[in-house]
Amino acid sequence: MSGGSLLVGAALALVSAAFVARPFRPPRGNDLDSTIQRWVSQVRSARSTAEPRYCRQCGQALDADDRFCSACGTPVKERNP
Repeated sequence: MSGGSLLVGAALALVSAAFVARPFRPPRGNDLDSTIQRWVSQVRSARSTAEPRYCRQCGQALDADDRFCSACGTPVKERNP
C-alpha cells in the first residue's frame, strides 16, 4: 500500500468515528449561548443603573467606559466602588 492510500484510510476512519460519536455529544452552543446572554444582560443592567457621569471641566456627559472627555480631552477620574 502506498502512503496516500494509508492517509485516505485514516481520514475515512476518523470521519466515521466522528459521525458515530456525534449523537453522544451534547448540542453545541446551548449552554455557552445562554451564559453569554446572561453576562451581557448583567453588564447592560449594571450600566443602566449606574449614575450618569459628567466631565468636571466642561460638563459634557460621559459614557461608562470613557477615560477622557470627548469634548475637551480632560482625563476622567475613576470612581471608587
